[in-house]
Amino acid sequence: MGDGNTFRNGVAGKVDIATLLNATFVKGEGWDPTIAALSSGTKLTKVNVLGTVVAKDEQGIFLNDGSSQIAVVSLQNPDLFSNISVGQLVQIIAKPRIYQDQKLLAAEICKPIQNKSWMVVRKKEIIGQYAQLFPTENAILEKAQKVQIKNQEEWKEKENTDTNTTQKKIYDLIKALDQGKGAPYEEVVSKAQHPDSPPEVEKIIELLLQKGYIFEITPGKLKVLD
Repeated sequence: MGDGNTFRNGVAGKVDIATLLNATFVKGEGWDPTIAALSSGTKLTKVNVLGTVVAKDEQGIFLNDGSSQIAVVSLQNPDLFSNISVGQLVQIIAKPRIYQDQKLLAAEICKPIQNKSWMVVRKKEIIGQYAQLFPTENAILEKAQKVQIKNQEEWKEKENTDTNTTQKKIYDLIKALDQGKGAPYEEVVSKAQHPDSPPEVEKIIELLLQKGYIFEITPGKLKVLD
């Protein structure tokens, strides 16, 4: 517990969701907190995450920062997310938790962020942390690319396959049909059903929701995550 790279005593480490999900979560004994051991060697007992709320239910919210998405719950304050809406950018201060093999965050603070430019600032802050751990320029860039644009790289690598090409078409269709309040689910399914599309359009939409490329802003209305 005395590791110099461990953030403790209320200090929340800034991290993106993909890095957090790739970390090893170690449950503490007794009163000891759960530790998220990152691949960089850093160990976090509390995190500071910035992202967009892509879903909300009675248990909590789902947060997406462009790298991945994670479930966020509140164990101490049942009203913590009462004024939070789907589509909002928020800052979360939380403790890592693992429940039935699922990694999630137990939030202590949930603060709405009005200026979306803070997402750009946050990415630079995270890259700056890697600059301290990896002193050479090439290593910094390599680490930043793996963490910040992992999903984008995977998309480019696979977009020539039939399945991913169809995902991209449906993603673009949702964006085109959205007049500001989301694209109607039934209209997306209807217009995507043409000879060049597979019959599993609804499965493709579900896959895009799981990946965090789109979200349901209201029941039956789909929106891309810009």
